Amino acid sequence: MKALFLKRRQLFHKQCARYLKYVLNDHFILFMLLGMGFVMVQYSQLIKHPPQDTFVLRMVVIVLLLGASFMGDFTAYLERPDQQFLLGKEAHVAREIERAHRKGFLIWTIIQLVTAVFLYPLALAAQLSLVSYVILVLLSIVINVAYFRRKLVALTSQQRVSWDAAINHDRHQKQAVLKFFSLFTQVKGISQSVRRRAFLDPVLTLFQQGTWLYLFARAFLRSGDYLRLSLRLALLSFFSLSLIGQDLVATVLAILFNYLLLFQLMALYNHYDYQYMTSLFPVTRGEKKRSLRLFLNGFFFFLLTIQVALAAVFFQDRVYLLVLIGVQIVLNVCYLPYKIEKLID
Repeated sequence: MKALFLKRRQLFHKQCARYLKYVLNDHFILFMLLGMGFVMVQYSQLIKHPPQDTFVLRMVVIVLLLGASFMGDFTAYLERPDQQFLLGKEAHVAREIERAHRKGFLIWTIIQLVTAVFLYPLALAAQLSLVSYVILVLLSIVINVAYFRRKLVALTSQQRVSWDAAINHDRHQKQAVLKFFSLFTQVKGISQSVRRRAFLDPVLTLFQQGTWLYLFARAFLRSGDYLRLSLRLALLSFFSLSLIGQDLVATVLAILFNYLLLFQLMALYNHYDYQYMTSLFPVTRGEKKRSLRLFLNGFFFFLLTIQVALAAVFFQDRVYLLVLIGVQIVLNVCYLPYKIEKLID
């Protein structure tokens, strides 16, 4: 039994390793180094020149430490057929879940301690004593123990396995990892859900002039994670433009989020491939391509309008506003058609 779950874990790690090379490319590493450098410089300045009223700083330290207690999880790599084929080995499966629980707890406790060490200079700047900080760290670990224990009890108890809960939990964990990789490349094995979102039905009426244009809009609003992902990345770009004082950094971040979103939304082209009736539509393949370009251009024009409005309010140097507009135009006019042809052909 142990060998079975070990093999599954190794296969999933191997799958992730194949996608990792697309994440850790030269551009992403360069951006990550620049981002880390910017964060460290700002962190150093905050420590050297803390605000006179340290109450807010103390609350930030407390929220970060306690918030880290609710970030961990674990995966036993259960699959749907296990509910039938491993039912006779339920006690062994329960032990594998407990083993995964212990391993996950250990890893996240180490991460929590590293976070505590990183935040300690900030705690000193907030005038927190060493004793108070140690008590706070211990409290966060106790909360983490209770958090992991609660997750374990929901999956198994007294050598009995809650099969549906355990299988759905592991599937959700693996899907979360694969969806992260899908930001950078095409990933196999991602499952999608459908939700109507009736309050967005009036938006669909704006896209009834074309068959594929309507279908792409419908998939964006109702299927999978397109809408949720778009909202997350759009909000991150809005926060970058409005909250980061460095115009250059804010512009680079906004462009990066737009690029990631553009890359992810190009998957709309293959969204209906499993529905063979679409091949009977009296439209050409070129119409499908044009509809996708039209939909994405309209979406990013709307997004860029909001970003430009925020940049006009918060930017000190309007040159970066022109850079933001220019880069997005290049992405839509040059990169988008090239990428669509490359992905399709």
